Amino acid sequence: MKFFSRSDETDGSAVADHADNVSVSYESIVRICSKTMPGVRFEVNRMSFGRRMELSRRIRELSQKAEFFEAGNQLDDKIEAGILSQEVDAIYIRWGLVKLEGLEIDGAEAGVDGLLERGPEELAREIVAAIKAQCGLSEAERLIVAFHFQFANRAAWKCDICRKSGLEKKRRCGWMPSIDAGMPAVVWARNNVVVASCPTSFITAESVALLEEFHVWKLFGASDAYRLPARLVDAIFIIENELRSEKSNAPD
Repeated sequence: MKFFSRSDETDGSAVADHADNVSVSYESIVRICSKTMPGVRFEVNRMSFGRRMELSRRIRELSQKAEFFEAGNQLDDKIEAGILSQEVDAIYIRWGLVKLEGLEIDGAEAGVDGLLERGPEELAREIVAAIKAQCGLSEAERLIVAFHFQFANRAAWKCDICRKSGLEKKRRCGWMPSIDAGMPAVVWARNNVVVASCPTSFITAESVALLEEFHVWKLFGASDAYRLPARLVDAIFIIENELRSEKSNAPD
């Protein structure tokens, strides 16, 4: 059963091989060579207890607002959600980007401000993805939930109906302050997928978009995988695996 928790595996034998008086070296940053712009190198922070708290304080309110507006049906809601999402990504870069090398913008060495204001967008998105990967913020879990939620009665989980019925606390809406969300509990489940909050707020707009792209890819046939964006290729593998499991578990 998938509960969407993450854990680090430790090799006990490796620990046993170290003497008690041997210190362990740890790098608090990660050095990455850009794939979108070969020759560019950047360094991002590894996650730590203190850094996680600091980042959470910075992005919590904006993230909740962005997801709240994303659930709206009006064009203004979608525009506001897009703006807030970009502001959150800018916070990730300011928080996590330690060093940027090999890039000049308008003849000057690029820094964080230059990257955000005048730099190549594809590089900025790559850096955001690298920082989120260090944070353990994987889209794969939300993508799996999005796949299974498409088979549910989604009309029963619309935000306006839920709020009018006073169900947002019982369903542990992800857009509520965590202090008001109540104790963790199973809110929605299908097959071996379990979510401890409202699936509407758990699933991101990115997951929905990737799921739609997957259906288009299946409908019109496979194209050259080397021409597809990396994020879409990853999504295709994840969703295809879920789809095969769905078919194998279907009753005859």
